[in-house]
Amino acid sequence: MTKVFYPGLDLHSLDERSAQKLLINKYIDNYGPVTLRDICWWSALPVGRVTQIIKEEPDRIAQVRMTGFEQTFYVFDTTVRQIREEKFPVDDWITLLAHEDPSLKGYFESRRRYVDDKFYSLLFNRIGEARASIVNNGRVIGIWSWNKKRDQIEHTLFRKLDKSNLKLLSLERERFNDCLKNRS
Repeated sequence: MTKVFYPGLDLHSLDERSAQKLLINKYIDNYGPVTLRDICWWSALPVGRVTQIIKEEPDRIAQVRMTGFEQTFYVFDTTVRQIREEKFPVDDWITLLAHEDPSLKGYFESRRRYVDDKFYSLLFNRIGEARASIVNNGRVIGIWSWNKKRDQIEHTLFRKLDKSNLKLLSLERERFNDCLKNRS
């Protein structure tokens, strides 16, 4: 059936080792910085295999430290250069993420960098699924859900917001409400 839907796909074009290396490189490129446990969890590959593949790329994969974590993080050296050159927003921002958004779901060990420990179980359920969330300047500050009866978004905040961030949240909720109302 795969050949019917993907006639140009050759599943035998890579040997197992090359496929694993490509998988790890794609993950680090898209989600880095990530820890060894993040990579193993996401790829389902054993620690020894992941470590070996990372060691084969010393000129591409950089080891970095992140504030608040003892673990080593891995990221492409090109990403490190981009981060150093990047001008990050100075204005506050808020966005709503969907249930199981890859921005949060792509991590295991290091996902705590996005949410305070006391709110971790509100954001992630027992099996690690990410609930629909509210992100303010890169940190999860609450969760949201769609109330079908009221035809609107409802939310729970993990902390109080100042007036300007409440306004940003209100605007984002309105934007999402409009999208969700028009989907049926």
